[in-house]
Amino acid sequence: MPNIYWSFASIIMKISTRARYGTRALLALSEAPKTPASVRAIAEKENLSPKYLEKIMGDLKSAELVKVQPGKGYVLARHPKNINLAEVFSALEISALTPPCYDSARTCSGSPAPCIRISFCPVHKLLAALDDNAATLMKSLSLKDLAGGELTF
Repeated sequence: MPNIYWSFASIIMKISTRARYGTRALLALSEAPKTPASVRAIAEKENLSPKYLEKIMGDLKSAELVKVQPGKGYVLARHPKNINLAEVFSALEISALTPPCYDSARTCSGSPAPCIRISFCPVHKLLAALDDNAATLMKSLSLKDLAGGELTF
């Protein structure tokens, strides 16, 4: 008998290490939003590579999600309730859904031209709907929501 227990997220969603680490860093900062934390302190708390985290924090700074207080460290640029997960993922250059045959431009990944099957392919329609719903969900969830652990859908 085949295993009927599977994870929808493991089949459809591919969330990059950068997005996971960046989200964890922002959540660590959200615990004390006005208190600066160094990359080393965040990396130690979250068990991350400081060198890799430094690059991620640079991207988050460029996206104006964090600010640097020279000699002190990083702080959130806004209150955690005002930073949504879509902003975080966008800053780290990923899409919420990245299956191998689909991307946000509605083309087959790796192809410069739109897919010729897009008008009649039910898989593309499903992936487009999932992508749109994931984007809506990510925009509706803030760092505060995620930190609170009470995600309701």
